[in-house]
Amino acid sequence: MPSGRSGGSSRGGRSSGGFSRSSSSSGGSRGGRGGSYHGGGGGYRHHGPRRWRFGRTYIIISPGRGRAMSAIGVFLVISIIVALIGLVMMTGGNSIMNTIKTDRDYYLQMIATAEANPAREVDAKVIDAWKSDNNPKWYIIYEIDLTDQSGYIKVLEGYSYPVYTMQQAAALNGKDIKVAINKDIVDLNTDSVPIDYKNFALEDDGEYANAKNSHSTGRMILFAGIGVVVLLIVVELSLALSAKRASAAEVQAQQTKAAETQAATIAASTCRYCGARVGPNDRNCSACGATIK
Repeated sequence: MPSGRSGGSSRGGRSSGGFSRSSSSSGGSRGGRGGSYHGGGGGYRHHGPRRWRFGRTYIIISPGRGRAMSAIGVFLVISIIVALIGLVMMTGGNSIMNTIKTDRDYYLQMIATAEANPAREVDAKVIDAWKSDNNPKWYIIYEIDLTDQSGYIKVLEGYSYPVYTMQQAAALNGKDIKVAINKDIVDLNTDSVPIDYKNFALEDDGEYANAKNSHSTGRMILFAGIGVVVLLIVVELSLALSAKRASAAEVQAQQTKAAETQAATIAASTCRYCGARVGPNDRNCSACGATIK
């Protein structure tokens, strides 16, 4: 990319215009019916339903429901991580795209200035072309002759943005091209850019295309991850509510059984004729004399 400096702004890892070279367990407690443990060697395995206490509320979780909730919890964590990866890709790609846009505006202005001021437009010779492994487009490398204060002729080397196809880069190799510079006199700190850069669209820049793909892919991953997270949370809550309803039903059954037992106990210790209390060994009611059966 252009020679002399790193361009209007750096693009992070991107080669920017203007760079040049001169030659544990969950909370809650297990209730009394927590199940038995068996096994040897100090190891044990829980079986049967688990009870979790939240304040005055008990939630009973069956083994099958517990395994399902644990699996959902694992997938929930994975989905959150995937969503964060998508967020990083999306924001990173967007940042690079914005930097490339800023650089492009800087060099298009440099070209416009050169076209209005002939002193800002010089000849250069294309000496090579190259591309990076992850970039579909090619850079061209060019040289600008300059004379230092001692009268010695030196060469300022610059390179373009990755906007050329392989055929375009090959056609320019060894040819003279026009480049715009950022000052009237060429020295080792001069910034430059090929004049034909103005003929390429922003989307022709291979690094911009890569950043745009990263942004789009990251956005897709982020939204998919968020969707899965929401779905898993709904399923997890549904299982928890189902466990709560099952717990309420079991508590109701226990209360009904206790009431029935208490009623039977009261009936067994009361005379069925007069209602007076009788002892377990009484044969007759002390109040009415009725025979206790």
